[in-house]
Amino acid sequence: EQFRQTRSNGLVTLEEDVRVTTDLREALQSELICISIRSQNLPELMAQIAAGDQAALQTLLRRHGPLLQYILKPILTDPREREECLADISLRLWQRAGDYAPERGQFVPWLTVLARNMALNRARRLRREEPLDEAMPHGDGSAEEALLQKDRREQIRMAIRSLGREEQQLFFRKYYYCQSTAQIAAELGI
Repeated sequence: EQFRQTRSNGLVTLEEDVRVTTDLREALQSELICISIRSQNLPELMAQIAAGDQAALQTLLRRHGPLLQYILKPILTDPREREECLADISLRLWQRAGDYAPERGQFVPWLTVLARNMALNRARRLRREEPLDEAMPHGDGSAEEALLQKDRREQIRMAIRSLGREEQQLFFRKYYYCQSTAQIAAELGI
C-alpha cells in the first residue's frame, strides 16, 4: 500500500487515496509523539513568528501539518476547503502569534482549538450559503435562551468531568474531533 506526501506552499498534506495500514497508523502516532517532544521550544518559535520570521512559520506548519489535517478532515470533507482552511490557519498564526501565552496552556491544545474552531466556522459558512427551508424554526436570541444555553454548557462540563479518563478520551474523540466509531476503534485497538 502506498503512502505519499505532497508539499504545497511548505504544507505537508496527505493525498486522498492513502489507505491507512497498521504500519502507517503507527508511523502517524509516533509522529504525534515526536511533535509533542519537539514542542518544548514552541514559545520561542511563536515569538519568532510574532517578530515576522517566515521561516519559523514554515517550520511550525511542517511540524504540525499532519495534526492540522487530522483535525480538519472529519469537519471539512472537501480537500479544497481543507486547503483553504489551512491557509486561513496559517494567516491567523502569522497575524496572531503574539496571542499565544505559554503560561496559559500548552501549544498543541491551543493550536488544536484554533484549527477546530476555524474549520467549524468554515463549515457553518458553507452551510449558510445553502438556501434555508422556510419551515425551519429560528431562535429569537432572547436573554432566556442565552441563560438556558449557559446552563446546558455547565451541565455538559460537569457530566464530562464525572467521566473516567478513558471515557473522556472517547468522548472527545467522537464529539470534539468528529472521529467515526470505526476510526476510534481502529486507533485504540478496540
